[in-house]
Amino acid sequence: MFVARPPARPPGSRDLQLVRATRRGFTGPAEFLADPANRARVGEYLADLARPYAREVPAAQFSESPSPALGQSYGEMAEALIGPVVSAEEPVDLLVLAFSIHDLWPGRQTAAYLSHITPGAPMAFAICDQGSAAGFSGLRIARAYASSAAVRRALLIVVEQAALPYDSPVTLPSQHHGVAMLHRVEW
Repeated sequence: MFVARPPARPPGSRDLQLVRATRRGFTGPAEFLADPANRARVGEYLADLARPYAREVPAAQFSESPSPALGQSYGEMAEALIGPVVSAEEPVDLLVLAFSIHDLWPGRQTAAYLSHITPGAPMAFAICDQGSAAGFSGLRIARAYASSAAVRRALLIVVEQAALPYDSPVTLPSQHHGVAMLHRVEW
């Protein structure tokens, strides 16, 4: 089992140098929602979660064809961003996934999945519930972790969806969007 804790002594500060970055907008709902069984499971799951908070998840959105209002899968979005910035010759040691609004694919350990498909099979984790500061928190945590561990390259992926299948007091972005930034750690 891996246990993360602060270093025994204050680490020397290491800088992250941006090597490569890409951004992309995404349209429509997540691809995994093309399967009616997946749509039904997600609809039931979200309805169960929303019920205690007097939020309604319209069942019609999960019917015959996927509605554009259903949202995105951060795993699908991030997977499309990894290829343009990470090559097999530059394996990654640390992957940080940052987002504000929950992923639409419940039960998926997205950071672990992304570690599996990223060259280097990096240590990976997700940062959430930071609002619009999620990307900044991810960058700060990546830098701090790189200062206390043997990290040569760090990949920060920030993704956000612009739709939720229920009313929410949270202000949503105008479009589904993602950014991936590969950093080299300066020793």
